Amino acid sequence: MARVPVRAVQGSLPFYRELSYRATGEDVSQLRAALVKLGYLKDKGRVFDLATRTAVKAWQKDLGIPQTGTVRLGELVAVPKLKVALLLDETVIAKGGVLAGGEKIVYGASGEPTFTLVLSEQQARLVPGSATVAIEFDGKHWDAVIAVTETGENNDVRMQLAAPGGGAVCGADCDLVSTGSKLSILSRVAIVPPATGPAVPVASITTDADGATSVVVVDETGARAPRPVTILGSQDGVAVVDGVEPGDRVQVLAAAPKDGDGTPEPTPETPK
Repeated sequence: MARVPVRAVQGSLPFYRELSYRATGEDVSQLRAALVKLGYLKDKGRVFDLATRTAVKAWQKDLGIPQTGTVRLGELVAVPKLKVALLLDETVIAKGGVLAGGEKIVYGASGEPTFTLVLSEQQARLVPGSATVAIEFDGKHWDAVIAVTETGENNDVRMQLAAPGGGAVCGADCDLVSTGSKLSILSRVAIVPPATGPAVPVASITTDADGATSVVVVDETGARAPRPVTILGSQDGVAVVDGVEPGDRVQVLAAAPKDGDGTPEPTPETPK
């Protein structure tokens, strides 16, 4: 048996028969409404007339399938709204299978999808509750935060995700995600929030007894003056700080040459 391509159109009435020239009824009205919306037909109606047959052929040509002018049973399914993710039950329509009629083989999205980050106990220790998650799916980008954390049956940690403002992660694009089965989606977890600003060597930052941090700024004449800074983030020996401007030179105390009395001579560096 040849494989029949399945297409979805918007409607509430199931397509229960073959639609061809001179057919009439609500299913024809549904087909014609879809063809009007797609731009292949000008007027809606209940009759499968010559204009409808011509429109069906044009549609079939654009789909790359035989231009019969007839919509065979099984080629179209009606769904309440578009866009929608559809799943075919391959256990029912497997090659060589026999259909008795009435089987449910096409499933669409229903309800609100849930997004869960499943981690081992060791991995979960590295993910703070403030972490953000970036998700890429079908050309869409969604940002998520951790809403609820719980332990699974196998001692794994399940972090339920939500949109930053609350609600489903997929927002207005949830129709693209099927809720009829589990789906694995690649995601990136940002453990430390990204920070931007002037970057200075960690070795230029000093911390006093009260926990306040500062750097020593060196001006064009060589004069040095302490300046309070706030550390926004650090990695690989470089810190992003608030309190200096790009172009300022800061004093670095580590790995500096010694002067005559054996005291390290500070080396100025410019924030990047």
